[in-house]
Amino acid sequence: FEIDDLSFSGSADVATTSPASFSLSESFPNPVSTGSKIEYSLATDGLATLTLYDVTGRQIAVLATGYHSAGTHVARFDGSALPAGMYFYRLTTADASIGRSLQLIK
Repeated sequence: FEIDDLSFSGSADVATTSPASFSLSESFPNPVSTGSKIEYSLATDGLATLTLYDVTGRQIAVLATGYHSAGTHVARFDGSALPAGMYFYRLTTADASIGRSLQLIK
């Protein structure tokens, strides 16, 4: 079983709210059976990346990347091709980084 052979889907949607600070919400739902949404907020416009990692720290997928406007965004995670277990996701910008965990159950 090769992690590199798995396919992932992720997308980011922009909401119209303007946050007061940089934040990363817990995935919803958590634990996750197949899919989840992850909401994050950026205080300023800029480059941002939301990355998923396994428990060994190996990068599994990039859920969102690129230039983002300030505001609240939603990334969708599809874990149907992944094995059950604990995963971590990290939001990184030029100024800050924050991480959370999610549990994938089958």
